[in-house]
Amino acid sequence: MTAESLRFLHSADLHLDLPIQEIVDAPRSVVERMSALSSRLLQRLMEVAVSEEVHFVLLAGDVMDWRLAGPALCEEWIAFCETLAEQGIPIIWAASAAERANPMPGSLLPQGVVLLSGERPRAIERTLKNGARAVFVHWPEGAASPDSEALVSSGREADYVIAVRHQASREGLPGLVPLDYWALGGRHKKTTDTSGMVTLHDPGTPLARRPNEDE
Repeated sequence: MTAESLRFLHSADLHLDLPIQEIVDAPRSVVERMSALSSRLLQRLMEVAVSEEVHFVLLAGDVMDWRLAGPALCEEWIAFCETLAEQGIPIIWAASAAERANPMPGSLLPQGVVLLSGERPRAIERTLKNGARAVFVHWPEGAASPDSEALVSSGREADYVIAVRHQASREGLPGLVPLDYWALGGRHKKTTDTSGMVTLHDPGTPLARRPNEDE
């Protein structure tokens, strides 16, 4: 295929189910506006993904604890997923340790959502709407290290290979070849490392829940 820039939206640590903390002394009008921020965040992510015509949305863990989210937010999450699916934009979601311990039911995973869970590393391949073949490697934090060569062997025939993990520490990241991008989450602070052959990026949390969130 003809070389084309890959466009995707990488986010992490949305924590849609969590309330804004330490605002109890704020005026009621402020509290009400803050309480609606999870819904606004989903709306904004959808708007960016559609307007930028991204090829996929990549969520690197701690998106939402469905047990705490409530019916209204769950419905908004489903609408978010379905809208992106209508635009041909898949969601690749790598579960955090907490999300793997309390997996989201299938009723909250509409068509177009690929949830990478489980305790063992795995790789999946998807053909994107531009015809490119992308391999996504999920390497859970704390997972044993199998033969990385075998794990990403399919990536040698793909156009892109992207690894994803939710883990605050950058220690112990496996060396995967071939690899184009490490999508990370868990730190709540935007960090980018371009010192090696592969860019490592953690977008940080898009919605701070407490003062000094990134410290």
